[in-house]
This record gives sequence, structure tokens and C-alpha cells, in this order.
Amino acid sequence: MKKFISFVLVLLLVTVSACAQTPDFLKQGINYTADYNVTLTFENPQVVKELMEEFDASTEKLSYFMDVEAFFDTLVSGSSTCNIKADMLEDYKELKMSVVSDASKHIEFNSNLNFDINSKSGMWLDVNLKNKDDFKFDIIYRTPVMDKLFYISADDFADNVDIEKIFDGVSEFLNKEYIESLNSKIADIYAKYSKIEGSGNNYVLTLDNDGFIAMVNELIALINEEIAKNNIMSVDDEPVKIPFVKQCKILGEEGIRCDVALKDGNIIMKKITADIDVDIASVYKAITGNECEEKFKRVLSFNIEATTQLYDHGTTVVEYPVITEDNSVTISDLNKSYYGEDDYSDYETSVNYPVWYIYETAPQLPVVNDEIYVPLRKTLEAAYEDSLIIEYQNGVITAQSEYFDGFDNVIVEIDKDTVIAGENVYTYGKPIVIDNTIYVSSKLFEEVFNWTISEASYDILLREYHFGFYTEEW
Repeated sequence: MKKFISFVLVLLLVTVSACAQTPDFLKQGINYTADYNVTLTFENPQVVKELMEEFDASTEKLSYFMDVEAFFDTLVSGSSTCNIKADMLEDYKELKMSVVSDASKHIEFNSNLNFDINSKSGMWLDVNLKNKDDFKFDIIYRTPVMDKLFYISADDFADNVDIEKIFDGVSEFLNKEYIESLNSKIADIYAKYSKIEGSGNNYVLTLDNDGFIAMVNELIALINEEIAKNNIMSVDDEPVKIPFVKQCKILGEEGIRCDVALKDGNIIMKKITADIDVDIASVYKAITGNECEEKFKRVLSFNIEATTQLYDHGTTVVEYPVITEDNSVTISDLNKSYYGEDDYSDYETSVNYPVWYIYETAPQLPVVNDEIYVPLRKTLEAAYEDSLIIEYQNGVITAQSEYFDGFDNVIVEIDKDTVIAGENVYTYGKPIVIDNTIYVSSKLFEEVFNWTISEASYDILLREYHFGFYTEEW
């Protein structure tokens, strides 16, 4: 439950801070639409080839197959567009936001092989924390690795978290006074290290490498301070760390420049250019504390240009995709059990801390006459480990363990539907053999071993089956 509260707090903290003010004149407001166009250019991909050759002289043979410079240039360089819509109440208790992006990339492997990649992604957030009765925490993801929308709501966590405790934790900091205080601190840090020029409706902010490193240091310290103050992490969690917070070379001579145009007090345009010169030696020293070998001293150069047009201040309406069973999946779908809605997959809530359980994967979980079949050896080995003795002879499987409860051994025959456990005989479906793996009915473990099946599901991302058992007694 604490992890879920942490997730809520961090997400809202980052979202609200990002959408609110830096210096006063950069205040974007709480309702706006923004179109982003970002271009990243890798200016010296030959350095990657040089580094590869320094690490291993045999990489020269790689040039027979790959144009290394062209590959890394096209792999890193590219452009994307993004549309953001934000609508927040002034007290920050209700937030609606959408972030939708399209990206296209051309990859050149060699002169004979190249290909284009087009991807779409998106996130829609709908949060209502005005009161407990109207609690809403809905997230919709569109990701290139899934052919459906991924939908998460507060209901997905209802059995594992206390909604009232979430409200108690959030209300301690998610209020106008706290957010404005936090934004003021962030604005002070930005203003402290940035050079700000201009007046009226046009401003220019510039930041060199020293200012950038110092600013990152203070921002990380502020984040850790807020996390500790709001008890977002447990006492054993490590504070937020970024390797380059020590002095190192990240920005080139041009540093970061931000041109800002305002109209009627609202931002209507931002253009950011960043001269990135990553000095590998200084970053290596910042991370390890040691000097980098001379042959590896190189600088990776990039150029980033991001242009933002902002409009519809005060009139933006966030639109959400229509969620249906056909176009979306949920957390429950990803862990769907053969037992349907009234299953035992969430056994930690139906049984308070079982004294023992196993959780395993399998290439198959056959279902015969509504009975799930699980791997015999894998299940027994997971439960009894080194104490297990299992023998195969002429189609007869005999399993023994000093920890069997109430019987000395279990005998299963491939061609019979009976199982012998000590002096008792049980009848199930015949074992199933798939790719030299023997599967038996899960009822054997439920009735003979007095276990309860907790999960039998298929992970559509990993493409593997999961199964598990638990018991309240040894």
C-alpha cells in the first residue's frame, strides 16, 4: 500500500511542478495546450567507432557488416512531435491531462539495409482528489509495445490499499499553499543559476555547464528533502542520485538557451537549444572517482532543438480515448486466471499471509474438463527442494519426502487415472505428457497435499504461464 501511495504522490508532485511556474514570467497557467517539436542530432558518431576500436581491435571486422557511424548517427538522431493538454483546478485537487506523441526514425544499418520506424505513444491522466466519495485515479497508456490501450484505475488497487489512507497522505501536501511554496523554491533555483535577459513579452534564459551542474545538485537535494518530509519512501530507501551531480562536463560552449515569448501574461512560444558535449572522462571520474584512461578520453556531441507553441489558455478541454473491452487491457487482464472473476489469484487478500506458498512458471498449463494441469516434478521440487526423492520406472513415478504430511510417498502412473498417497487412493484424470514433461491435475495438490491454487495465468508480454499454490498450514 505504501508503494501505491508513493506512486500517487510522486506522480502528482512531478506533474503539478512541471505544469506550474519557474520564474514568475514563465508561469504556464493551469489550463493550456502545447505542441512540442523536438530534434536531436548526433554530431560526431565517429567517436563511437573510435571507442569500439579502443576496446577491441577486432571490431574492425564489424565494418564488413555494419556502417557503424551511419548506424549510431541514425539510431540517436531523430525528431518527434508531442501534444500536451492540461486542465487543473487552482487548488490542485483535480487534474486532467493528455500527452500524445508521434515519432519517426530512419535507421541505416549499412548501404544495403535500412528501414523506417514509426511509433505512437500517449498517456491520459484523470485525477479527482476533492473528496473521498468522488475519488478518481485513472491512467490510460498507449505504447508501441502493445496493440491495445493499457487502462489503470483506482479500482485495480482497491483490494490492496486503503483509499482513506491515500487521501490522508496526499492531503498533507497536495494543496495550493504547499504547491505554491514548492514552485517558489524551484523558481528560485532556476533564477539563481540562469542568466535572464529581456522584459515585457520576450525573454532569453541561458545556462552554462557550471550553472547546470549546480542547479541539478540543488534540485536533487530539494527532491530528497520533500520525499523525506512527506514520508514518500521508507527509511531504508536510498535517496535520489544522479551520477553527474558532481562536477563534470555535460554542456558545450553554447550551453542551454531558452527563448520565451508571452502574450497577455501567458507563454505562447518557447524555443530551447542545447549544446551537449558529454566529456566521457569527467563523467567517468564523477561516477567512479577514478581517472579515465587516456585512450578513452572522448567527447560525445549532440544538439537538441525543441520548439513549443502554447495556446488555448483557459479554454483547453482534455479529451480521452473511449475504453472498451476490445480496445484495452487492464492489470486484471494481464494476470487473468482460468477461474474467472471469483478466483484465488489475489490470495494475499483472501488469506492473510499464508505460511507457505510456491510460484512457478511453465511452458503450458493444459485444461481438461475444467481442471488445470501443472508440471508434477517442478511443483514438487518448488515445495520440497532437496528433501524430495523422485523416481521414474516403467511409467510409474514415485515421489518421497520426509515433509509429506500424513503419508510417506505419492505414486502416479502415466496410463492410470489413480494416485496413491500412503494408504489412500484418489482418482483424477490421467497425467498428460508434453515435451517430456508430466502434467497432473491441480486437484491432486489441493486434495492430497491440502494446498489451494492461487494462480493459473498467462503473461501476454513474457509469453509464459504462471501458476502457484499456498497453504495456511505446514
